Amino acid sequence: MIQWNELRSVLEGLYRVSWPEDFGGFTPFDMQKDMGTPSWYEIEESVSFGGITIDGPGAILYDPDIGILLFLFPYLEGDKEKVVSLVQKTLRLRSRLYAGPIQEVNETYHKSDRPEIRICIYWISTSNKAYLSWVEAIMNLRNRTSHLEEIAVDIIHLRDNEDLVPAIKRHGVSHLLLQTRHLLGFDTHREVYNWRSADVEVLKMLQDFPNEFRDSQERKLAEALASFAEEKAKEKEPSEQALVPSEKKYLENLTIQHFRNISAPLTIPWGPRGAWGNDRITTAHILHGPNGTGKSTIYEALQFAVEGVSERQASILSQE
Repeated sequence: MIQWNELRSVLEGLYRVSWPEDFGGFTPFDMQKDMGTPSWYEIEESVSFGGITIDGPGAILYDPDIGILLFLFPYLEGDKEKVVSLVQKTLRLRSRLYAGPIQEVNETYHKSDRPEIRICIYWISTSNKAYLSWVEAIMNLRNRTSHLEEIAVDIIHLRDNEDLVPAIKRHGVSHLLLQTRHLLGFDTHREVYNWRSADVEVLKMLQDFPNEFRDSQERKLAEALASFAEEKAKEKEPSEQALVPSEKKYLENLTIQHFRNISAPLTIPWGPRGAWGNDRITTAHILHGPNGTGKSTIYEALQFAVEGVSERQASILSQE
């Protein structure tokens, strides 16, 4: 039995660690907000989004700053048909969110100014049989339809009577939400570059690497490796001037076709100026999904379109 108040407290605690200001907890559910504190809603029996009824028990976390609408549900062995029904309903909800006018929880009308909301569904299992049953249900769904890629699905598995807190931390359910907030808080292009390249963190790890060896010859080799890595990082480190784009350009949409594992046309609408109901411009886009669903392909296609060659392709060509 999932204790939703306990789950809420766990997530609020994780938010509190990285929140830039005093975090007082989740607010009552409100999808009319386009910025601010995340809101929470516990589904006891059912909840309605514009005529789409989603059955409980469960919970919803909406983070307006990064456009994540996260559904949380328990999963019991034998819930395969419920998975199919829930995915179908959330796909319909996703279509309505992109269309614009929707109804909020329990039939309160409003117009959504956030067509870029990303829907995620996370189930919680407390037994190995339930976990394996969920895996089978999702695999069957992926074989039957490609539309499952339009939403993010995953499961938080509590192992051997494991508590909720370590299970959530191990799964990383909060990692996307909190790390994204951290990234959006960067003030300089240098911070963005250091995060993207990971060179800084690797160099920090290599500083202590030679101390792992007692043999003097092995230690010298480790020191040489650390020195070589530092030199290479300096060689490719751009200047401050190179980090700052000469002219701001805003991406409104991206269409990919016949690129790696994307054969049919895939169009991602990110919205032009004014898509939020005012003159604001979308300055960050979040791609979220399980491994193997094409996130890296999308980024590589974007790099290929902008620079004429992708980093992966350049690496392959240099080896040849």
